[in-house]
Amino acid sequence: MSVSTLRWLDHDAEQARRSAELVKALTEPDTVDSLGIGTIRDGFANVFFPGTSTIQTRARYFLLAPWALQLVDRWRPRDRAQYNRFLDDIETSTIESLLAGNPGEFGIIGSQRRRATKRKAVSVYWTGLGEWGIRADAGMTMASHREHVLTRNRRSGGGVDDEASTPYQVWDETPLAPEGFPDEPTSLLPTAQEAEYLLVRMSGTTAGGLNAPQLVHVNQLIARAGLDVSQVIVTQRITDHELCALYGLCKAHILPTYCEGFGFTALEAMACGVPVLTSNTTSLPEAAGDAALLVDPNSVEQISAGIERLCSDQELRAGMIERGFIQATRFTWEMTTSRVSNVLREIDRKIL
Repeated sequence: MSVSTLRWLDHDAEQARRSAELVKALTEPDTVDSLGIGTIRDGFANVFFPGTSTIQTRARYFLLAPWALQLVDRWRPRDRAQYNRFLDDIETSTIESLLAGNPGEFGIIGSQRRRATKRKAVSVYWTGLGEWGIRADAGMTMASHREHVLTRNRRSGGGVDDEASTPYQVWDETPLAPEGFPDEPTSLLPTAQEAEYLLVRMSGTTAGGLNAPQLVHVNQLIARAGLDVSQVIVTQRITDHELCALYGLCKAHILPTYCEGFGFTALEAMACGVPVLTSNTTSLPEAAGDAALLVDPNSVEQISAGIERLCSDQELRAGMIERGFIQATRFTWEMTTSRVSNVLREIDRKIL
């Protein structure tokens, strides 16, 4: 791995002081990538090697991270604070055990700040665990994993597992953690068995697709919803042309989401001539305008009544489709870049 270098001409004491401050800033743990270069870099990493990013260091962390979370689960935390404390204790012990087992080795996350490290290995590798199928529930966030553990513990009263309250698996069948984990000195290198397992998981991963454990989890969710798995098609990654064709087959696009950053799918459906039912919260009323049927996402009655209207009221459908085409034209990349450019020019004018 090449090392970045920084050179400057030392004209005077003031220039030397500024340069020293810059170098010192780059060593601070809270240094911010304000240009977003890291995001671009990680995007390329995920395309070429799905599930990876440039801040990941060693392959064995793909096992060390789930081992830590599985151990937290076995310790039976009672609340969020205790869960967070357990996980922090385990990750800190893992840092110490890796330092003891790999003296002078680079690539140990948290080697400098130990417990004070703000982003430890579980957070760094969380997305990759889902991409590789090591976390079978690919859509689970770290926060929802915590709630899953706490909810299951409350239902089981802190005793043995209640299988009925655990309808889906969170983790793939990983190799077992070494004896004494996380307190005994630990190698950064995987064992032969672990390396074989990781190779299988990595080779079965494709950018944007679902691997075998994730498909198992999706089928479990379908079954929990009372649907026939054989009647549900899991499309995997599709092209833009296929996406348009699938929208065209829809009677309506139903998007009663609780949280939405913008609402791309609502506009996609409108552009394809599909009437939309969506939430009356977050960004969706602005994105959908008067071209969608807005409902309270917390109200089953409003959602079901809205779906029935969209399917039975032909006049309503025709009007929404017509307005949807118009609404979709209001959001183009050309208009977006123009507006952003205007805002930046205005900011620049005010600063100068």
